[in-house]
Amino acid sequence: MERLVSYWVARWGLNLSNPNPPFFHLTERGHQALQNITRDPSNPAGYLRHLASVATLDVVAAAYLKEGLDCYIEGLFKAAAVMIGGAAESVILDLRDVTVQKLNLLQKTIPKGLEDWRIKTVSDALRSFFERHVAQFKRELREPFEAYWSAFAQQIRASRNDAGHPVSVDPVTPDTVHASLLIFPELARLANSLPHWVNNDLT
Repeated sequence: MERLVSYWVARWGLNLSNPNPPFFHLTERGHQALQNITRDPSNPAGYLRHLASVATLDVVAAAYLKEGLDCYIEGLFKAAAVMIGGAAESVILDLRDVTVQKLNLLQKTIPKGLEDWRIKTVSDALRSFFERHVAQFKRELREPFEAYWSAFAQQIRASRNDAGHPVSVDPVTPDTVHASLLIFPELARLANSLPHWVNNDLT
């Protein structure tokens, strides 16, 4: 395994012309790996720095996400799944509030389920609402919506529900939680973009 890693990530020598130990240099693959790991959830500071570069969270979502990262680092994966789910739900509820406020301003009927207390009902109502308007989205909003909205229901919320309503000793795996954390920044970015469309383009 070490030989495989060293071949792809690092090679002996200061460079290709000087291939002798004890020195080594990073391959192009190695440089790419380091760039990715700096924003991997296993590096919370880098992860949060990346998240801040693509989206803004309110204090509630940020607090849940920070605790989710802490749990992930400590190997508390069930707790991490619940916290990440809570952060995502806060993001969805904020988007719901912006949408309801604009619809009230326009004196339009609030879609059924949008003001429900159940997050799945709210999420489904929001998705149906935006799908009815998706043809009006610019490509840079339409493509992320089609790609990432379903990630909330199919990955983050499902993982949270598995942890919160367990049917086994290990209802979620480290990989499942890792995937939720990787998806979250894109969901947050989308949730930042949709209110801009609601406030400026919804008529």
